[in-house]
Amino acid sequence: MGSSRVFPLRRTIVRSRGTNYLDDQSEYCDVPPRTVRPGSISRTPAAQQHHGPFDPPGHQVRVGRLTVDAKDSPVEPHTGVALGCVEALAELHAKGWAHGDVQPAHFIVGPERTHLIDLALARGGHVPEGYDFPFRGCLVHYEAPEIARSVLATGKAEPTQEADIYGLGASLLISATGWRAVEYPDDAPRPVQREAVANGKRRPVKVPGPLGELIDALLSHAPEDRPTIHEVGKALS
Repeated sequence: MGSSRVFPLRRTIVRSRGTNYLDDQSEYCDVPPRTVRPGSISRTPAAQQHHGPFDPPGHQVRVGRLTVDAKDSPVEPHTGVALGCVEALAELHAKGWAHGDVQPAHFIVGPERTHLIDLALARGGHVPEGYDFPFRGCLVHYEAPEIARSVLATGKAEPTQEADIYGLGASLLISATGWRAVEYPDDAPRPVQREAVANGKRRPVKVPGPLGELIDALLSHAPEDRPTIHEVGKALS
């Protein structure tokens, strides 16, 4: 890829004392929205602002560990990066595998294509016994309701392509708006988070344009009501 930068979806590079690091605070908590005038951040000498790859210009910036965000924006997000993520997941699904841990940090957006990383929890083919282990869920913000219910009931679950679709929808939602799909306190214990997901207490999708309707379908509570990855790609093409 040469010197071109690549970004995990919804993360942005923040410069601090000459060092680049990935700031992923928004993937784990809801940050209250704060609206600023365009260009106002640049008057702070220490601030370096970078847009995420999925955010339309002027929609969202990072300043240190602060998210400056115009949430519920009427600006329609770009769909090009979303399609790249869909294509990356479609390659895995076409081989009969489920990823098991779809989240923004696992999509690496490059100049030519998007890569899907971290297959540690993937299921679908033979996994050598020495490398296999029970699937006990993933990052709850992107966990499908049926996975959450199974983990709460039995302590484990089985990754599915339908659950990947839900995770994709939750990833696109937080990338476009900054909000998690399900509302619960940031400091809630993981079982409490899973209860909220399992019970379907989902936020309404407020994303302008066709992408909003698509995300709403991806986040359908019942697995059978979600589109396939092929249908998602066709809708974005």
